Amino acid sequence: MKRGKIWKLSLLFLFILAYLSLILTLKPEVIVESLIDPTTRLSTYHAMWSQEESVNKHDFYKPLLRFKTFERTTKAIRLIEIAQKGDHDSPLYLTLRDEHFSSTYLAPPWESWDNAKHISNWKDWFAKSDHAISRPPLEHPTSNPIETEYILSLHDCDGTLLDEADPRPFRGNNLTKKGETIYDINQDGWVERITAHHIGFSKPRIRGTLLTIRRINKETELLFFSID
Repeated sequence: MKRGKIWKLSLLFLFILAYLSLILTLKPEVIVESLIDPTTRLSTYHAMWSQEESVNKHDFYKPLLRFKTFERTTKAIRLIEIAQKGDHDSPLYLTLRDEHFSSTYLAPPWESWDNAKHISNWKDWFAKSDHAISRPPLEHPTSNPIETEYILSLHDCDGTLLDEADPRPFRGNNLTKKGETIYDINQDGWVERITAHHIGFSKPRIRGTLLTIRRINKETELLFFSID
């Protein structure tokens, strides 16, 4: 009798364990519509991003794995459709994440005296998030320069995040500068990222501007560069 009960309990335990494992491994299908919809964009992006960061285990981003913290630090997420020449039915998508870059948004003000002594840190922590959902559901590239700094992420045609793909999008250079342009500059059906950086050399002493034009696709391609 005892052996029978133990066997049944063991079977029940294995069944529960298998069920929990299945629940943890199953992930809802990423659909691009939920990324396009500004009311679900933030939660959809965070679900994909946090999954990748949990694997990479970057310590700095640990607080952002909690959605509430991520929501508080994120001002807005824009979404731009990136056409792929010859495959108009399968465009890529580019998210531009506008973030509060201050570390006070990551740590509770009561964690240290340095944080607690500033009233602004308490206000930042408890104030309602100013995440903007008033952005248009979907944007298209324009010749208008970018007016703020963004964190860029590239997405596949179904919305899947490609930040850790091989090769990495933008070769790891996923921070925009003010004045950048995302546009089909030569009207060839491909979208480019046009960036100008101020550079300087000590020997010989030279200062100038580095202009680069890179095609936006899964394998970032440098099309043009010059130093003026």
